[in-house]
Amino acid sequence: MKKVFNGILACLIAASMLAGCAGTTSSSPSAPSAETSGADAQASPAPDISVSAANDGVERKSQVITIACGTSAGVGYVTTTTTGAILNKLYPEYQIKPELTTGSQENVNLITQGVAQIGVCMADSALAAYNGEREFNESTKGKINFITGGYITTITQFVPKNSTAKSLADLKGKKIGVSKGVMSQFYFPTILKAYGLSESDFNISVLSIGDITAGVQDGNLDYGVHVASTPNTAISDLAMSAGINLLTMSDDIRDKIIEENPYFQKVTIEKDVYSTEDDSDTLATRNVYICSADADEQVVYDWIKTLIEYHDDIALAHPQAGDFGGKDGANALEGQLIPIHPGAERYYKEIGLIK
Repeated sequence: MKKVFNGILACLIAASMLAGCAGTTSSSPSAPSAETSGADAQASPAPDISVSAANDGVERKSQVITIACGTSAGVGYVTTTTTGAILNKLYPEYQIKPELTTGSQENVNLITQGVAQIGVCMADSALAAYNGEREFNESTKGKINFITGGYITTITQFVPKNSTAKSLADLKGKKIGVSKGVMSQFYFPTILKAYGLSESDFNISVLSIGDITAGVQDGNLDYGVHVASTPNTAISDLAMSAGINLLTMSDDIRDKIIEENPYFQKVTIEKDVYSTEDDSDTLATRNVYICSADADEQVVYDWIKTLIEYHDDIALAHPQAGDFGGKDGANALEGQLIPIHPGAERYYKEIGLIK
């Protein structure tokens, strides 16, 4: 039997938000980025949905499930609160507690410290954490598993409308702005290496995306690069007010980067996104849900099952929320670079995604 509960979901989400705000922590180091927050996320009103009573005969343990999900303005938070409200309606044994954080690194640390069971992070951070590399160490090595893939964040390189530059190599000696976080710490050095360039080839400023777009508009910068969901509000505003061109990467450059960094994938920013003259071939990385390697198998199974089977309802809260798992599991295995948790694996076998 289907029970329509108009307005109940909105109340549940509001309650989850309050719980998340009350539980905000800074117990782990600041993350190098907040890309997992999906900085442009603006949740639409909570959807009115019908939830089938879950009479599957499974005995579930009553528990609080803490999910580290980024900032309150982010896609991870919207996805977590919306999915959590549905899950709680299906299984009253579960109390979903969203944990507001600064992003990937803090989310991983909260999971490996036992504070959270599930979290959102970027695929490259998940891989680094599992291997105990980059911004992580032995304390995270082997301690997380993959649940599902979600939305992508795209590397966007832009220059003033009157610039003749076509690629980064054309800007040697110029003033460039690189956005703070993973872009400046990890992605941009990777791009430089692929081109055979170094930081000494440029006059580099590490700035917020707002300061970068302002610098490009007033002529103080010749180039900006940022990683975020597309379209990005700040870049869109610059494109509308002053006009921009997007730089592109050749297949050779992209192949070279992906070979050493498998968390990247090829994408194209179509010219109509920012009203540019040409499309831009570039790279993106995916946001994923991860969990503790010893997380409750039934909880993880129920989480991914809800994400996929209630995809349309979750996508109403925010379009990119529907990218987690995807329609009929289209994104379920995207960005999977570490072992899949047994709970997720069980569900994927049931629906035929894996054997």
